[in-house]
Amino acid sequence: MGLHSNSIMRRLAVQDPGGLAQEAIRLRDENAALRAKAGDLEFIVSDWEEGSRRVLADKGAHDETHCSCVPDLRRRIGELEAQVATMNKAIHEAAERFARVQFESADVDGIVLEMVGALPKDDT
Repeated sequence: MGLHSNSIMRRLAVQDPGGLAQEAIRLRDENAALRAKAGDLEFIVSDWEEGSRRVLADKGAHDETHCSCVPDLRRRIGELEAQVATMNKAIHEAAERFARVQFESADVDGIVLEMVGALPKDDT
């Protein structure tokens, strides 16, 4: 109902001592809320049905049976695989940095040992 009908209903409520107009307003508002909720639920059910159709149409191995959770599980597996790849890359980069530091440190140790070897020995 439009804005104009709202004002008419409100005026009727003031003139209606039995409360019928007030009840009509309450029922109209409740009806609008229920229709909105029904629209939301229809969308959810439609989305679920479409997902189920896709899952059931997915032909895997001959012994593989799918349920409606498969798309969510595949999405989660993809997320976890991406995380593993990121972590593996970070581990590889850290290992390379560690190896460079070890090499540079070994180089410094060798130079220090050469310098110590070149020092005169203390014969005391």
